[in-house]
Amino acid sequence: MTFSNNLRSSTPSEWVVTANDGNTLLANNPSTGETFSGSPAAFRAKFAVSSSGVTFIRKDNRVAHRFGGGTGPSLGTQQLRTFILRLEAEAPYRRLRFHFLNAKTGGPTINPIKFAAAATDTLSEASTTLRCQPHVAGVPYSTLAADAGSPGWIPGFFNGVSSVAIPAAASTYRRGALSSDWLDISSLPRTDVVNGRPGTLLRIYGDIEWTTMGNIATDASATVTAWRSNQSAPWYRIHDMSSYTGDGVADLTQNGGSISNVMVHLIVEYDYENPGIGVLGIGDSLTENSYERGKYAAWGHISCATVSSPSCPVMFQNCGHAGQTADVFDLPGLDMIALTKPSVIFHQAYSPNPSATEATAARIALSMSRLNRTIAAAKDYGSRVCVWSPLANDSWDSTDDAGRLALRQLMINRASTGEIDLLDFEADLMTTAVPARVKPELKLDSTHPNALGLNIMAEKGAAYLRQFI
Repeated sequence: MTFSNNLRSSTPSEWVVTANDGNTLLANNPSTGETFSGSPAAFRAKFAVSSSGVTFIRKDNRVAHRFGGGTGPSLGTQQLRTFILRLEAEAPYRRLRFHFLNAKTGGPTINPIKFAAAATDTLSEASTTLRCQPHVAGVPYSTLAADAGSPGWIPGFFNGVSSVAIPAAASTYRRGALSSDWLDISSLPRTDVVNGRPGTLLRIYGDIEWTTMGNIATDASATVTAWRSNQSAPWYRIHDMSSYTGDGVADLTQNGGSISNVMVHLIVEYDYENPGIGVLGIGDSLTENSYERGKYAAWGHISCATVSSPSCPVMFQNCGHAGQTADVFDLPGLDMIALTKPSVIFHQAYSPNPSATEATAARIALSMSRLNRTIAAAKDYGSRVCVWSPLANDSWDSTDDAGRLALRQLMINRASTGEIDLLDFEADLMTTAVPARVKPELKLDSTHPNALGLNIMAEKGAAYLRQFI
């Protein structure tokens, strides 16, 4: 694990933490020969040139990625089915594992669930075999690998057990989660794309409703098809699947059909060769997606993909929940902080979803309470909170907007202490009218920026992340 401290006027230096029991932290800087022994707080203070002159984040070789947010689907008929996923990593990796999510509430667990994964040197979709079987030097492998260093599929386990149940969700918004053991799978250089990002294939078999593990096909713009229409964009990443009715983990020769228009929800966690930055986005639809580009093209994902590189992979974990407010989306965000321990948290403390009839003071108090809770959880796991300024709802009057601006000022004050960071979108996105609105040229509807507005948000997020690269 490494820490990056950014002095903003100098080159970031890297410290390697060799021990940290919560009381005493030992670290050294290989480039300067400096060493440190003292409390974690004193370690942070060592870099505190001024109250806001330094930002301190944790880098880790283990970086998690979650493509889609959402609240979970309605119940439906379950069926024994195999899903075959194509996944594109950001950089060479040496191990990986998966966190499987169950959105079903008040119903059964997903049982059984089992899986296998494989590294592949191609993510071509020119044929079903290329999409569904790992390839090495043009040869497909539809069998288990002889060992971790050989081509083929590697079976997955959960604490040494190959087939288990994913617990039911605690509530509509707090998914049941099950983490796999680490798989000793190393990435392969791509042969289908020059300098291409490493590819992984994943097979999941279980008693699974078609969208039990994800809420993807909720509207016409939220589909995998919409996401795949962005393939020419520099921030596009391969993340899709096909399926097979039957046990395609026991019978690895079985392939899926055409690429589906839905996607199961899961988190993939890579152990990269180089330390990277995991970014968790917590919020409503402004965090979850961009309606004009398809569900997965969230501005947080675009920020991460813009600055990511093999030397410092940066990946987004989408924990946005459309249509919800801080009292709802905060709790699943806390679950994800504990599960994946991100380096940075893009936290949307204030949602434009509350109606104008709700008390402004109560909204401010609730938002700050949830922000405080997220900050406390982030400190437990060494994560850095970067809050972003609230946007307006066209139905709000001047009193409501005064409350929004008051909360923004509280965020500015908090960020000035150095405890958190702030992405301030006020001048970029909002008019100066009273009450303020999203600028007409940047507006999609009463609460959402359009593609141009989201680009501004993504660019600002990328600039923030770039200082740690």
